[in-house]
Amino acid sequence: MVLLELVSGRKNCSLQRVQQSHSVDGGNNTGSSTSASSSSGVVYFPMYALDMHEQGRYLELADPRLEGRVTSEEVQKLVCIALCCIHEEPSFRPTMVTIVGMLEGRIEFDHPRLESLNFLRFYGRCFSEPSIIGDDGQQMNYY
Repeated sequence: MVLLELVSGRKNCSLQRVQQSHSVDGGNNTGSSTSASSSSGVVYFPMYALDMHEQGRYLELADPRLEGRVTSEEVQKLVCIALCCIHEEPSFRPTMVTIVGMLEGRIEFDHPRLESLNFLRFYGRCFSEPSIIGDDGQQMNYY
């Protein structure tokens, strides 16, 4: 989780504004314009990182303060290592020696086992449930 936070420059769960575009012509593709709206929602970053990994959209995960000083391949490497570290099945997680070797480039980095990350989708949905978001839009902590 720390590695994902380092890559993105954000917490693993945060309130975030989401852009949505809507077609004015009802989706008929008649050349009409589209309108954009935005809404706020809680984003569980590990689930978002998994979605972006599956789509190969790594640069969207990088901290915007890096301002283009990072490549998609560099972000891919860190995201893959991070996702491997949070596999649900502990025996699938790499050891710290392996992680250091992958970060240093001595060991080729592994690709995460998607079947061992499906729990992120379930867990992430819990963060977006209205019952855990307070009236002021802030996430409520239940410990």
